[in-house]
Amino acid sequence: MRSFTATSVTIVISLFLICPNISLAGITRTTDVKLFRVELEIEPSQPIVGSNAAILAVFDARSNQKIDDALIEVVPWMTMHGHGSPKKPAIKRTEGGQYRVENLYYTMEGDWDLIVTIQKGDSKDTAIFPIVNVKKK
Repeated sequence: MRSFTATSVTIVISLFLICPNISLAGITRTTDVKLFRVELEIEPSQPIVGSNAAILAVFDARSNQKIDDALIEVVPWMTMHGHGSPKKPAIKRTEGGQYRVENLYYTMEGDWDLIVTIQKGDSKDTAIFPIVNVKKK
């Protein structure tokens, strides 16, 4: 049992070193111009055709401080077909630099991107999160 636990820990540490955009909270991205760091947790963890949700945590990339008062825009986009979603996601600020995204609507199976734009004062930047293998229920 101990060797299994040690092996598991080694694998997890290796994954973090090989794939730095993976966190225990979900997917982490630094925005294009490196102004913000964004963590995304998708609900459900395997997205489905239809309505989904997500939690975004937003941080200042330089100071690592949580950002509670940003303007957030989220656009689901299916790059392969060149279209978005007919429904606009609703974003609600919660607490501690977190924002709940409701009505994340995927119209069909396949790979999607979530284009997340963050604006804080005069600073505006974008991160793209791949949402792979959206399936029907």
